[in-house]
Amino acid sequence: MPRPEKLDLLPQEQALLEQIVFGPPFDAPREENIRRSCDAAAKLAASLISRKAIPEVRLRWFNDPDLQLGTKMSRKQIFIKNAGVDGVLNHPHFLPYLKYFIFGPDLPADVIDQFCAKVESLPFVSGSSYGELIDIARAATRRHRLSPHSACEEFWKLALECGVDDMYARGIRDAVRKVRTR
Repeated sequence: MPRPEKLDLLPQEQALLEQIVFGPPFDAPREENIRRSCDAAAKLAASLISRKAIPEVRLRWFNDPDLQLGTKMSRKQIFIKNAGVDGVLNHPHFLPYLKYFIFGPDLPADVIDQFCAKVESLPFVSGSSYGELIDIARAATRRHRLSPHSACEEFWKLALECGVDDMYARGIRDAVRKVRTR
């Protein structure tokens, strides 16, 4: 079972990545950062797509309507509807997806290691064993003081990347979303 890893980038892709500001703090006026970041992001995404460097599970997160809650459209379909086919890769709202494509789930490394190790130790994830994964995810959310709203999505992605069935992965997401932080 593969563990989520950062993509290996070609030198020209690494140079493009270094031009992207995924969020604050900004070292230049916000509009300039966004424009520069979006231009570099579009080129980087096009390169990654053309050489098929993005793991299938990460593309599925973007392309599969079943992995988008609240609508019957995929994230990609929503982008196309709102920005047009040519506007997807250079849209500012695409930056978080590109970040996920490159770096994987945005969780602390020790949490990813613990979660993946647990999945690997199981012959398969079932209704009786997936409670242990929920416990790991909920405890990590509290321990690292993660926002349940964002952590739930990252654990959903992590579960999918670890090969957990869609239904159980979504259950982990839902359980983390209900975590109460103090």
